[in-house]
Amino acid sequence: MSNKAKHADAARPAIRTATRTDAQKVNVARAVTTAAKNGPAWATATDLQAAAKVWTKASDDMDANATVISGLRAQLSTAEGKQVALRRTWRAGRRQVLSTIDVLCAGSADDLKAYGFDVLTHAPGAPIAPPDTLHTAPGKAVGTVAVSWLKGTGRHGFVLQAATDIANAATYSPSIPVTGTKYTYSGAPSGSVVHFRVAAVDPSEKMGQTPFSAWVSGTAR
Repeated sequence: MSNKAKHADAARPAIRTATRTDAQKVNVARAVTTAAKNGPAWATATDLQAAAKVWTKASDDMDANATVISGLRAQLSTAEGKQVALRRTWRAGRRQVLSTIDVLCAGSADDLKAYGFDVLTHAPGAPIAPPDTLHTAPGKAVGTVAVSWLKGTGRHGFVLQAATDIANAATYSPSIPVTGTKYTYSGAPSGSVVHFRVAAVDPSEKMGQTPFSAWVSGTAR
């Protein structure tokens, strides 16, 4: 009997429930403090009551702050998604402005500078070659075709043209300004064939661009 008493006297408190996450910490604190209130001397254990009160408040505050964090994360995710869309809109706006001012100024460097634009030129004797190695593939979305080409000596952007029938000029699309070497064409019936050709913007040319490349066909997804 004395051995049992000695073992009881050496016992120390422990909490074996998992407390890795904040939610687990809050749940453990609430469960332990609730159970402690049923202890035989709870009513007179003022020190234990005070300690439990501090622990409970910390748990409640942690729980409330976790809700705030969750809300902020949702707002951040929404804002980041919006920023991606805004960047796409900005790039599209830049392309539209450059294309419009290019037509308005008709190759005049003085006019471009008067509107606040930089002027891109290339040295005489170094003509820009028409783009080549045009590639097409079905796009990711239904009705789209992904078009790409090698940059070559193009330094001022490109113009892309599409046609459903290269023998019929009436099916040719207006020239599409493209700043890079990739473009996703949309609006085609799924499975239909669309033909593409591309030219490099060349301010030194009378037409403002090189001749078009050869037509290359692509199939819409």
